[in-house]
Amino acid sequence: MRLVRRQRCRAAARPFGGMALLLAVLSLSACASDPGSVVYPPPGAAHRVGSPGLELFWRCGWPKPQVLRVEGWAINRGFVGEVRNLRFELVGVDMRGGTVSATKSPTVDRLGLMRSEPFVLDVRTHGTEARFDLYYEYIFHEPGDDTFDSGDARQHIGPGVQVASSHSIMLAQVPSRFLVWNVCDEALHRVK
Repeated sequence: MRLVRRQRCRAAARPFGGMALLLAVLSLSACASDPGSVVYPPPGAAHRVGSPGLELFWRCGWPKPQVLRVEGWAINRGFVGEVRNLRFELVGVDMRGGTVSATKSPTVDRLGLMRSEPFVLDVRTHGTEARFDLYYEYIFHEPGDDTFDSGDARQHIGPGVQVASSHSIMLAQVPSRFLVWNVCDEALHRVK
């Protein structure tokens, strides 16, 4: 009985088999050409950390003498919503905890749901660094939270208060800041 069902399914699927294959190939090629898409976890990434709304994957290398490169991907897996004003800072720290070398990335204005953004940080080292720390900060919007960009500002100001403008009001938000301590340590933050 089971064999007969398989034959019937195959016979029914034949007219659409070529079309299904064509659609699968087209959708895969569209994903591959999308600059915001990335294979999860990204190939070659040795390290990983997660924070609300964002996951970081990266690898460390020395492209030139005295230049440390941290190259990776920030991925918004869609747990909290859109990420805004994403910034990275790579800091070389000496034995006393003082900053010896540092570099910053350009700001990523928006990182939408289920999107990724590559980042590269090159820092010129001075030879006295004991470790390298990665700071990253961003503002995230939780689904259902209408304080991020609201069309009706009166609900945020209070009952009975009239607003002179009908435009949306962006309320001031402080970015969340995170630290990845000793970012290139081979024993820490490993991708599993």
